[in-house]
Amino acid sequence: MAGTLKDDSKPAGYVFPEDVKKDGSATTNGGTKLKSAQENKWYILATIAGEQKVGAQIWEFDDELAKNNRRYWNGWSCAKLDDEARTELAKKMNLSVEDLLPLKPDELKKVTDELQRRLGDNKAALPDPDDIIDFSETYFMNLLGFMKYVISGDANLNTATFSGLADFDTATFSGPAYFKIATFSGFASFNTATFSGPAYFGSAEFKSTTDFQQAKFLSYVPEFHAAKLYDHTLFTLPDGDPSKGGFWPPLKGDGKIEVMPAEKQKAAYNRLRLFMNKSLQTESEQFFHRREMACKKETEGGFMFCVYWLYDKLSDYGNSVGRPMVWLAVNILTGWVVFAQAFSFKSMEVGVTSQASAFGVSFSNVFSFLGLGRLYLREFYLGLATDYGYGLVFFSGLQTVLGFIFLILLGLGLRSRFRLR
Repeated sequence: MAGTLKDDSKPAGYVFPEDVKKDGSATTNGGTKLKSAQENKWYILATIAGEQKVGAQIWEFDDELAKNNRRYWNGWSCAKLDDEARTELAKKMNLSVEDLLPLKPDELKKVTDELQRRLGDNKAALPDPDDIIDFSETYFMNLLGFMKYVISGDANLNTATFSGLADFDTATFSGPAYFKIATFSGFASFNTATFSGPAYFGSAEFKSTTDFQQAKFLSYVPEFHAAKLYDHTLFTLPDGDPSKGGFWPPLKGDGKIEVMPAEKQKAAYNRLRLFMNKSLQTESEQFFHRREMACKKETEGGFMFCVYWLYDKLSDYGNSVGRPMVWLAVNILTGWVVFAQAFSFKSMEVGVTSQASAFGVSFSNVFSFLGLGRLYLREFYLGLATDYGYGLVFFSGLQTVLGFIFLILLGLGLRSRFRLR
């Protein structure tokens, strides 16, 4: 019965060796029936030149075989592209244009013959490149290599189970990619993959290193709701529009592409932040926190928008050390100039007239907690309103308040920089 675990110590998507049938189909620990990859036309299209060895390890991966398979797949997948789009895509994927040209007659015959032979259907025909690529509820016992594959339509890998390496390096997903409830037992690589649309990994299970480094999410943040991520899950962190060298979607669309709403982006980043916190990846946790704050700024209005905007500009959402230090310096120097000008017009009985004294007053205001003013400038502060008016009194108070704020932000930045908890 699906939903009842055979072994409570194993996840629902786990496949026991004894539950794999001779035809390659299998039953998961949770009772879900999985079809054999050998009976899946998309898998056959991906392995026209041959399959990787059963039980092969990562270091046994046949790169030449993968290259030949890629040519058949991309020739079929890119058949509808015009010359300009094909050239641009080839450049993006670091391939030659010839790798993406439509299949030649002999190649087309090879693909059709192999598809019909392995499916046991003499009438089997090639699907349309824009069709949904359906790997759902499929068990992959061999290493699966999708390096530099072009996936023109939507990709559905819901409840797919990979017993070995699942390599999607530099694959391009033009439409939504669905990996819901998928199970990756071995190393899963999405290194330098490009996701043009949504990437759903809800309830997916990753049991080994998962590599999303250099992966670009053009318009949607990947969603990992209820997913079980492996501790060693890697992302490339820099902010910025992917079209300008970044890896994460903008908060707003430019009218040309649909972008995930900021409110939903916030939820997706929150999930990633919580995972990074749990796996003690502090730098990644801080990055996703900043992205979450940026989304909050986008969704807030009025006063709170201003608060988030200032938090960003003054301290990069509590991450920067340099920005608060600069603002502290600006606060002190501004006070130095103001007090020096005031002292030049009127001398005081206590003799506070020099540039050094003006700097000391400003420094004392900013770092009021040190008590320097009470120790050395008591007479000045007592006579400040009488001799100079309440304008400088207000300015001194403002310096103190701003200094306190900048010091808090500096403390947050130092805490983040040295990864203190």
